[in-house]
Amino acid sequence: MSLYTASLVAQDTSVYLCDIVKPRGADEWFANVISGYVAGNTFGTGTVTYSVSLDGGTTKVGINQDGTATAATQTAAGTINLRFGWPADNINEAKLYASIATATNPVVNIAVMDNR
Repeated sequence: MSLYTASLVAQDTSVYLCDIVKPRGADEWFANVISGYVAGNTFGTGTVTYSVSLDGGTTKVGINQDGTATAATQTAAGTINLRFGWPADNINEAKLYASIATATNPVVNIAVMDNR
């Protein structure tokens, strides 16, 4: 398992979090995202949205929480489990991104633990 960290500190920005690698023989990617893990983190009225890219960051697609129909977003500190996949693809790595919108002076630290 690997740990990656990044910070969102401006509204309407997107940050690259990490590459998530499929476990050998699996059709899906798995990751655990923890936001606001440092005291003093503030979302304000903002929403953090998670997306994934399979083409190196050119096209980003919104993802859902742990294979459900609920979008992977956060409006307060917490944890989200991500599970997503495209079984027909032979792509091993997915780039994970976080963006924040409608926030006033956000300071959001994000940690990602993947399945390496």
